[in-house]
Amino acid sequence: MVKDKIYHFADFNLEALLSLSEQLRGRKCTCDVTKMPNCGSLNWVVFVTFDDGIEWVFRSPMASRNSIYSDETSSKIVNSEASALMYLKAHTSISVPEVYSYRQVPDNSIGVPYILQSKAAGRSLGSYDWSNCPHRFTGSRNPRPPLPISDDGRNKVMHQLGSIMAELSDYRFAKIGQFLVETIPHLISGFESSFTLSHPDLHVGNIYVDDDLNITCIIDWSSTSTGPIAELLATPGLGGSARPPSESLTTAFRASFGQRSTRIGLELSRSKL
Repeated sequence: MVKDKIYHFADFNLEALLSLSEQLRGRKCTCDVTKMPNCGSLNWVVFVTFDDGIEWVFRSPMASRNSIYSDETSSKIVNSEASALMYLKAHTSISVPEVYSYRQVPDNSIGVPYILQSKAAGRSLGSYDWSNCPHRFTGSRNPRPPLPISDDGRNKVMHQLGSIMAELSDYRFAKIGQFLVETIPHLISGFESSFTLSHPDLHVGNIYVDDDLNITCIIDWSSTSTGPIAELLATPGLGGSARPPSESLTTAFRASFGQRSTRIGLELSRSKL
């Protein structure tokens, strides 16, 4: 018997997922079993659709046979991402997905480790021609051309990212390394010799914006860790190029960072990044 496409990456308990979602939100919901899950290098994703049109995202790590990571490592990554998202949602104004439920091990009613979270509003910044490369879709399975974006639009996005990174710099931790639930008690108020939380993989595909290029959500905080402040001070490249960001983008980012952060203005002015 041919399995439905939704089970391409794992034989999980769909009925348990739908039951959990209905209990959490109090509305009927479904999943399209005829569609292949979306996937990246680490996770596969299916969408839970409620009867009022709202969608939630169900993310699960690739099984070890399909992943570069062992099941043990994947479990830690789920824990790390869920912990980071819940911390950011509770303590900052940064727009991130809301976590409704998560389990880091497959020993649960659904049968796989997972995060059940809200769906990002808007569209991915990757939908825009951020790098100004008109031929980047040549040979792609998705022939849709990128949306145009002006230099002012790029500067607007980078200005917002500067403010977001500055807000992250306000939260300091005594320990360096992977961000887990047990890291939170090590939050400190001091400034010297402390570490900050940073996004491990910030690129255009993980940043969502509305039609006016206001950032609506930053996704994919898997493998989040605490590290040196320099990780926040560096202007994000975003475009996937080895070239550093343009002078105007760097200026927009650093100006916003300096305006938002009152704690490390001196550090920023001395930085040579």
